[in-house]
Amino acid sequence: DCTFLTRAAISGGVPPEEAFQLSDIYIRKVEEPHTLRTLAILERQMIVDFVDLVHELNLKRYSKAIRDAMQHIETHLKDELTLGGIARECFVSPNYLSQIFHRETGTTLFRYIRTRRIEASKYELCFSSDSIADIALAYRFCSQSYYISTFRQQTDMTPMQWRRRV
Repeated sequence: DCTFLTRAAISGGVPPEEAFQLSDIYIRKVEEPHTLRTLAILERQMIVDFVDLVHELNLKRYSKAIRDAMQHIETHLKDELTLGGIARECFVSPNYLSQIFHRETGTTLFRYIRTRRIEASKYELCFSSDSIADIALAYRFCSQSYYISTFRQQTDMTPMQWRRRV
């Protein structure tokens, strides 16, 4: 897993020395005595740390308003997110945020939110026993069927297929 995550981080644009440094930290941690439960927790933390490394690198490419919006979205994925609310958090007007978000990212703000919610829900599918309906509700999808169709559009499989695969 660590080698795969290191390669993926480098492919995602992380400088190799940074990716290998994080990899070395986890290799040393794995060598310590563990139970199966603590190894599973360590593995989850390793995944989160590598994802965060790539995410932070990608954030540097954007203006402050867009970085702030993305950070707000990331920390509030399970909350109601509106253009006006996000714009207020970033101290810009909703129209301005909408325009620069699309210009800088190539996608709309709401498509970005939907994509991030699907990505975050993948973790829930892997590491929780929550039902598909509960996960859909937690990530603010209006219905389980909408969640499933959106998930399928993004991943070419249903949430249940994803859960079984992982």
